[in-house]
Amino acid sequence: MQRRQLFKEYLAIVWGWPEWDCKIVDAPLDRQGKHQPSRIWLKQMIAPGGAPALTCFEVERRFVRPTPAGDQFSLLRAIPYTGRTHQIRVHLASLGHPVVGDKIYGPDEQLYLDFIDKGWTPELEQKLLLPRHALHSAKLAVGRERQWTSELPPDLARFGA
Repeated sequence: MQRRQLFKEYLAIVWGWPEWDCKIVDAPLDRQGKHQPSRIWLKQMIAPGGAPALTCFEVERRFVRPTPAGDQFSLLRAIPYTGRTHQIRVHLASLGHPVVGDKIYGPDEQLYLDFIDKGWTPELEQKLLLPRHALHSAKLAVGRERQWTSELPPDLARFGA
């Protein structure tokens, strides 16, 4: 990791159709509670002076899936060049395309608190659509010699079908 020989790629299903096909986000991250009130201790935010965070996003495809919460979604490839806590999720939310199922950075952070209090409910399902965030580690490479890939798991593949 110190020699920067670890390479990761993720697939994410996000809300909406980005106006771009490729986007690089270079925005530092820090714990939100250090800069403003936050009821969620681990929640991160873009903050000047935070730890450097750089992510490249590429649209794999846009699709329509009618749901009570909306019908436009996209499958994105995310390549983090740094490894900050929740980096991909924060950067996507900052672009207006949060990850489907994300209780913290999705439509309303109160959904995370409701989930902690009551568990998965029909109300949460209507707003989040998935019981987990739709972010999947698709590729891991160590140097040029070792590489592993993984397709979307069945639940995410079905959602994006």
